[in-house]
Amino acid sequence: MSVATVYEDTCEVCLKVKNFVKLNAFKMYISILRSRQISKSSEVYQLMLNTGDRDAGYHYHQMMERCNAQFDKKIEDYKKKLKS
Repeated sequence: MSVATVYEDTCEVCLKVKNFVKLNAFKMYISILRSRQISKSSEVYQLMLNTGDRDAGYHYHQMMERCNAQFDKKIEDYKKKLKS
């Protein structure tokens, strides 16, 4: 086994570890952003309930679906970026 082969194998392992760490750090960051958004959406929902909006549950569900889809897309885009 040559030095170049060992070096290339080591670099590949390091790259995979680096991408794993970067992806999980990004997921943690996105999780914090998502929880903040959900908290704000819950506040809006409470305001809608206080004003007597009968469709508040529907609107809250739509806000949650959009929020989750948005942040899931960000994670998927980041995964694709790391693979390329």
